[in-house]
Parts: sequence; structure tokens; C-alpha cells
Amino acid sequence: METNNPNNTEGHSDNGNEPQSNLSRSKHSYINTDCLEMKLMDCENDSSTSVVSCHSGTTQAEPGSNHKQIEATEKTGSDNDDDDDDDDDDEGDEKIENLKLMINTQINKEPSESNEEEKDKNLPIDRGWAWIVLVGCFLIVFLMVGYGKGIAILFVEYVQVFDVPASKATLFFGVITGAYSIASVFTMHILVGVLGIRKTVLLGVTLNVIGMTTAIFATSITYLICTHSILMGVSNALIHSPCLVILGHYFKKRRGWATTVSVSGVSLGGMVFPPLIRFLVDTYALRGTMLILTGISMNMWIGALLLRPLESFRTTKKIRESRGDEKEKEPAAKEQICIRLTKRLNLDFTLFKKPLFQFIICFAPWAILVALNGAYLPSLAMEKGISKSDTAMLLTIFNAVDFLSRLCLGAVVDRKYVKVYHLMAIGLFITGTVNQFTWFYTTFLHLLLFTLISGLFGSFHLCLIPVAVVEFMGLEDMGKTLGFMAMFHGISGFITHPIIGILRDATGSYDACFNYTGTCVYIGAIVLLFSPLVIRFDEKRKTIKNHIESGL
Repeated sequence: METNNPNNTEGHSDNGNEPQSNLSRSKHSYINTDCLEMKLMDCENDSSTSVVSCHSGTTQAEPGSNHKQIEATEKTGSDNDDDDDDDDDDEGDEKIENLKLMINTQINKEPSESNEEEKDKNLPIDRGWAWIVLVGCFLIVFLMVGYGKGIAILFVEYVQVFDVPASKATLFFGVITGAYSIASVFTMHILVGVLGIRKTVLLGVTLNVIGMTTAIFATSITYLICTHSILMGVSNALIHSPCLVILGHYFKKRRGWATTVSVSGVSLGGMVFPPLIRFLVDTYALRGTMLILTGISMNMWIGALLLRPLESFRTTKKIRESRGDEKEKEPAAKEQICIRLTKRLNLDFTLFKKPLFQFIICFAPWAILVALNGAYLPSLAMEKGISKSDTAMLLTIFNAVDFLSRLCLGAVVDRKYVKVYHLMAIGLFITGTVNQFTWFYTTFLHLLLFTLISGLFGSFHLCLIPVAVVEFMGLEDMGKTLGFMAMFHGISGFITHPIIGILRDATGSYDACFNYTGTCVYIGAIVLLFSPLVIRFDEKRKTIKNHIESGL
């Protein structure tokens, strides 16, 4: 039998300009095939000497020593061992057949992998329309989360206008996060599969505009909670996670940088919207402000229309060839579509069986509370006697530092200087520490220092969530994982916001609230430090599972 030479794979991979990874994959597959063939040769040689290896006191013969083994068999064989010999021969034949099947599987696998690589060449990954998609995602995030950052200014106004205690007013935030958490699961598991990413985002933008419109006619905090908060939470779920998923499809080599640029729209929106909302409230009051903000939010429709599905770029050659057989295959096609829709309408809970996903849901509900620093910074500053204009300035500075931090993180992540989970843990530890000293922030200078540190390091976790999900779970499970993460984030926020309101009413200060969130962030950072152990455990589990399935 002729064996394949791994060195000859260069000729195989030089067609076109395939990446170096394709060459290494091809070499690896050929080497695996050679190993299986060598095992097959050994089994064929050993099958003629099964009596010696199983029933005599000698060791198993080496390949190439068939003559000596046959002589030993003739000397030691007897009529009483005939039945056992037949059983051993059957076992050897079965093993040979299994190895032949594995070789055929390995050989048949190689062309399919090369075909997938050839298909990807025609797709605008890391180039072309991928940059347009990035612009669309940035615009959507800028407008959606920019308003979310500005809500911190509106929250102070709502408390003063409707004259409600903090424990009730914080439900305004709590219901938004609660609705977001529930809607995120159904969005990533059902809606994205049925409607696609672009239609899902368009639906989310429509609900966002309706929610903004309801706030124009607000007469009480209860009305806002039942209309504006619920619609904003659901719309954010339909917009945010699908945008992150489509970026993961369009970018591979520059995925970290593209993700950080997209989510940096959070910070840029936070820089622009707080002073804008402050100006609008002073000039047009609350109703006029919400009317103008509703018109601004409509521009998200433009960004949503740019989110062209990646599959639409695949060549239509096969589609044209198959049009002639459409009538013959129409019943089967309809049946296949029904099966796919049935699968898409079911929630996938198999992720909960994976150790890395279990690890993610252990730290995610604690670490996400780092985002509350920006939400309650205006309330803390007003409580310390800072003017409204200076409060808006602090929030702008917070988001400006956050923006620069996200851009720098993108370059660091792509060059892999530091592990993603290490960066997230460092940011959480530093942010949790500065939250413990809010009792001493009594002047504008103190609060400015707190704003700079919190904005710089607090973004580490928020910015790197999508990158960490791909690293832990892979691109295939990214959407479903983000959906469940959003659910746990929302549950955490839904519980925490009322706790913050209760602490504020009980102590008369937001200092205890920041101490509480800082402690929760500490817990998330400590859990993240166990990432290497969990990753090793998962790798060992997969290795053992593969050995069991292969039967070797």
C-alpha cells in the first residue's frame, strides 16, 4: 500500500491563494490518514496470528514476522482451541472494518473542508461590505445606548417632577432591564432564526420609536414604567445582541477590533447625549425633549437597513442550477422548511450542559453591575452638591474616557498580549475598589478622579463580553449564549435597582449603593480568575469524550 507523503500537500493547497491555516489543516488530515492506514496494516498482519497472541504465552507478534508466528501457531494449536480462534478472528476482522471506515471518513472529510474554504473566499469577511455593516452597527448602538446613558439625566428630572421616593423611581430602570432579559432569550433563540438579523433589528427599532413616543405623554412614573420602560427593554433586546452576532459573522481576523469599535458607540453616545439632553430639558422641558429624541432615534432605521445578511453574498450558481428541479422537489422542500421552523421555535437549553457556559452564568450576573456606575453617577453628584451643568460634564467625561478605553482594548485584544478574561478581571477589581470609597468623594475634583478611573477600567468587562463569549463558546453558539447572558444580566439588574432604591431611602445617601455594587463586582472578578482551570477541565472532558466515541 502506498502511503501519502505529507510534503506533497503543498501542491494541493497552492491552488489560488489559500491561507497558511489551510495548508496546516491539510497536512494534519493526511498525517491522520497515514496513522489510520498503519494501524490497518498492523491489524491485517496480526489477524493471521490471533491464536498466538491470545492463547499462547508469547507476546503479540510485530509486523513482518508472519513466518515465525505461523510456525508457532502450528506447534501450539489444538482441536480444543478452534472455537476460540474463530471468535478472535471475527474480532480482528471487525477491528479492520472499523479502521477502514475511519480512513474513508477522513478522506471524504478533506474535500468538504476545502469546499467550505472556497465558499468563504467569495464572502466579504474582514473587507468590503463588512465595513458598511460595522458603520450600521455603530450608528444603531450610538443612538440606542446614547439615549440609555442620557436617561440618567432624565431620571433625576422624573424624580423631581413626579415627586416619588427613590425605591419606586428605581423601578423605572429595573423594569427596563427585566424586559430586556426576558426578550433577549426569545430574540436570540427564536426571532433571529425566523426573521433573520436585519428584520429583527428593524422590528426592534420600530418598538424603540413607539416607546419613545409614549414618554411624550407621561403623566406619572407608573405610566412611564408600564409603557416606556417595557417597550425600551424589549426593543433593546431586539437590537443589541443581533448587532453583535452579525459582526461576528463578518469579521474573523479583526473581530476584536470591530467589536470594540461597534460598542464604542456606547461611549460616544454617552459623550453626546447627556449634555444634549441637559440643553433640551432646560430649553423645551420634558415633553419637548422626548419629542426631539424620538425623531433622532428614527435614524436607527438607516443603520438597520445596512445589516445585509452574509449568506446573500454567496454565489447563486447552485441556485440557478437547481431551478430546473424545483417543481419535482417542491413537496420535499416544504416539508424541510416546516422541520426547520419547528426547530427554530424551540428554545435550546443544551448549553446548560456545557461547563464553560455554566462558568459564564456564574460570573455574568455579578460583573454586569459595573455598568450601574454611569447610571447613578448624576444622582451621586447631585447629592454631593454638584450643579446640574457640572453633573452633565462629569457624565460626558465618564463616557469620553470609556470611549478611548474601548478603542485601545481592541488593539490589545487582537494582538493577544493579555488574555481576555484577565483584562476583564483587572477592570472589575479596580472599579470595585474605587466604588468602596465614595464616602470620601465630597468635591468636584474627587468625583472627577472617580469618574476617570471608573470610566477607564469599567469598560473592560462591558467591551469584551462578545469577544470572551466567542473564546469560551465558539462562534456557532455565540448568539444563543448572548441571549442567555442578557437574560441573566437583566435579572441581576431587575433585582439590584430596587435594592439600590431601598438602600438610598434607608441611609439617605447613594454611597452605600455604590459600596454594594462594588462588592458584587468583586465577586464577578474573583470568579473570572478561575477561567484557566475551567478551560482545562473542558478540554480534558472533550478529549475523553472523543476517545470514547472513537473507541481507540
